[in-house]
Amino acid sequence: MRKMDQISAFEKDFINKIQFLENKLRYTEEELRKKDAHISELQGQLEAAKISYHPEVEEISSLILIKSLSMKDEVIQNITAEKKALRCEVRGLEIALRKIQDAVMSMEAEDQKLISSALEDHGECVESSEKENDRSDTADPNCREECLRNHIDQGAAENK
Repeated sequence: MRKMDQISAFEKDFINKIQFLENKLRYTEEELRKKDAHISELQGQLEAAKISYHPEVEEISSLILIKSLSMKDEVIQNITAEKKALRCEVRGLEIALRKIQDAVMSMEAEDQKLISSALEDHGECVESSEKENDRSDTADPNCREECLRNHIDQGAAENK
């Protein structure tokens, strides 16, 4: 009888555990249904929020795009203005070069020798100035002009 009582007790425990697990399963399934419903509700709210905020996001994107395009347009205008200024400067240099070329072509042979000699001395002046300063980028342009003037003045004095 004892074994029968034990078996009966095991059956009761087994039945209780099965009932407990069935109840737990029902509770878990009910929780899952509630959570699924809540997820669906939240997804609906999210979609509604996306639809209602979409124009605002699009408007912000448009504003950023417009600002970016306006900045790029300003940069293009600045570069175009710089390009025009550089072209004017180049034209001015071309005119100056033509005048110098015309002047050199109309010079007498003696004056051409004087200018050539002055330019050679100018190069020597620049070289000595660069050697003294050990900085070719910072050679004094006044020194160059002065050397050129001195040489031209010397040549002019010799011609007289």
